[in-house]
Amino acid sequence: MLLEKNVVGKKTDWANYITLADEHETPLLRVLPKGPKPVNVVRHYQADTYNAPAPNAWPEGKDWDAFKTSGANRAELVSRVQWFVQTAAVGKLAQDVTDTAGISDELSHEIPKKMTEMAREMECAAGSDQVAYADHGQTGNTFRGIGKWISSSWTEVSSPSSSSSKSCTRMSILFSFLCNDGYSDILYIFYKLFRNCGN
Repeated sequence: MLLEKNVVGKKTDWANYITLADEHETPLLRVLPKGPKPVNVVRHYQADTYNAPAPNAWPEGKDWDAFKTSGANRAELVSRVQWFVQTAAVGKLAQDVTDTAGISDELSHEIPKKMTEMAREMECAAGSDQVAYADHGQTGNTFRGIGKWISSSWTEVSSPSSSSSKSCTRMSILFSFLCNDGYSDILYIFYKLFRNCGN
């Protein structure tokens, strides 16, 4: 008697679709405005802030004996283009000779998946405590993450290579209007806004 378990040549029964068991929301990328195409890899900005309030009651008739310039707090800010890369590769036989359940074109399936992964990497970098680095040949330019921008204070550091003699622009600016609790609140607002959105 021929039993099912002994049948040779049974076709494997695959569902003709693929279920993506992963969330890939990117709320920061959705709300951040897209700027113009960069002209150069490095762009320079100026930033300024007000002096902290201080007691101010000048006696009548007294000559001024101290002067404060309004430009003392001005500082240079530098932005760099961070290049995100994801590679997709499909062999000739995998593309042209393989019949895969749920996928009619392997390369066409690879590319949007890699684009989504790259968007998630951008989202992760933007919402992290990543510091800004200048490209030194082994690690590329990195932009400063939100966690560094809204910390109570930050100083731009030099290249990640400790052996590098090149020094990057150093500056220190105080941001007292936000703290870690404020950062958590911002992320919670993003979560509430986008948790029910479709893919």
